[in-house]
Amino acid sequence: MLKVFRRLAIAGLLLVVILDVAFGVAVRETRKPPLPPMTPERAYEVARPATTLIQAEFDVGLSIPDVVVPPGPGQRLHDQLQQMIYDRTLAYDTAAINRQAMKIILSDPATYLGPADTRAKEDEQLYSSGTGFFVTESGFLVTAAHVVAPTKSDLLSEILNFDTHPQAIKQLRQDLSDWVRGQVGISPSDAEIDTLSAWYQGYVNSHLSVDSVASKFYIGTGTVHAGTDLVSHGVRASLIASDEPFPKRDLAVLKADMTAAPALTLAPTEPTVKQVATIVGYPRGAHLDEPAQFDATVPAVYSSGRVWDVRADNGFKAFGTDAIVHPGNSGGPVLDAQGRVVGVLSYGQGSAEGGRGYFISVDSIRAERYVPANGAQYPRGRYGDSLQQAAQLVKSDVGVEIAFADVGGWDTHVNQGGPQGQLATVAG
Repeated sequence: MLKVFRRLAIAGLLLVVILDVAFGVAVRETRKPPLPPMTPERAYEVARPATTLIQAEFDVGLSIPDVVVPPGPGQRLHDQLQQMIYDRTLAYDTAAINRQAMKIILSDPATYLGPADTRAKEDEQLYSSGTGFFVTESGFLVTAAHVVAPTKSDLLSEILNFDTHPQAIKQLRQDLSDWVRGQVGISPSDAEIDTLSAWYQGYVNSHLSVDSVASKFYIGTGTVHAGTDLVSHGVRASLIASDEPFPKRDLAVLKADMTAAPALTLAPTEPTVKQVATIVGYPRGAHLDEPAQFDATVPAVYSSGRVWDVRADNGFKAFGTDAIVHPGNSGGPVLDAQGRVVGVLSYGQGSAEGGRGYFISVDSIRAERYVPANGAQYPRGRYGDSLQQAAQLVKSDVGVEIAFADVGGWDTHVNQGGPQGQLATVAG
């Protein structure tokens, strides 16, 4: 019996050992493999869901003084015509006099034409496309100010630049020729139109003004069908605050019309020279000076390089990177080797085919710098997180003065609490 018992005991021991070995194997086989290194491609994949294409629509109200013959030049023109009639080189006929007056004006429009007291008004619609990224799960996102809040002078420059395109100049010449023909019934010569169009372009450059700007913003993620499709199906966003565009700090904050969003992690320190810099964005460059297509399918792409320069101008630091940037990358995140955001792409040096870029450090909006004041204690959960995120943005010196958070639930009086409730201790 003893031998049998020992055999059974040994058998049982072997079984336990075998089971332990099998369990160890199972543990080793089911344990998650170590994460691969954070390559630029992996950083891009991680950042892509929280990176957005931003399409801005600007309704621009323009005005320019009507063109008239001022009293002084008008008197000189009258005297010339009268002298020609006296000399019998011009027939005393209304149609003939008007034609001659037009020829004199066309020979030197700068002498005879000037601005009136009345102004002609028209509306122009402009579009801007850039990149942004979510910094809070409640839908706040950061981008470059020049993408969503260009100055009136920037908009005016863009409009005037359109007038220099060959097609615009061709149309202007045709419009001026039609105007002369409609006024006096004669077709101006090419030389006369050359003179008149050159004068008019200078007149517009000197007198056109931007009187009003109304903005709308649409965002999309993944592969975005930009243009009219994004207007119809994209998520709307509102401008919360903005610095001045470059050469100022060029940062802006938007709030998307959504209550949950994937947010990127901000790096705890500012970047250093020679560290990895990966840019993620939605470039929409065109060939040479051609405008980008409004309706287009635009994927998020990335470019990787290193930080190679630091500039400290205008009270903030701008970091240069040799990662290739294109028009449309503006406002996108710049990631470090761990996939954390170290900056917001602001401007580039190069062409539409790509060039080097500069980005603004996210140091001013880093969450770790925020410390609740006055003993504030935030409620736990999504509502408290939203309040803290809003406070961080208010105190980050990007211009946010007020924000909102959804209390949740159907009875807000209960959720808010009384004098000792969850809102009473929030004073930060």
